[in-house]
Amino acid sequence: MPHDRKDLIINLSEACLPAFDNANEIVPKQCQAVFSGCVTGFTHRERRLFTNFEAARISFRRPAIVNGLVVPFSKPDLLSRCLLMKTEKIDDEKDQSDLLREF
Repeated sequence: MPHDRKDLIINLSEACLPAFDNANEIVPKQCQAVFSGCVTGFTHRERRLFTNFEAARISFRRPAIVNGLVVPFSKPDLLSRCLLMKTEKIDDEKDQSDLLREF
């Protein structure tokens, strides 16, 4: 998962359903603000390179998937927009044929 705000904005804006795997550390506060806006709508504006008055704009609104062993977010407004799911531990003693039968 990107820890730079601009890299996160680009990753979120380029995928229809961005997914971040193994997010096992707390995401920086400025990135949590981007995730908060991702679901309801987010626009990032900055000056275009080599210009004085032109602005570049990136706008998007979409869900994102983040998984990990810990909850990587701490801001209450972002947590209120999350769907937290706790999964059960997979029994190591089952072999593939048992899992397929249960499925």
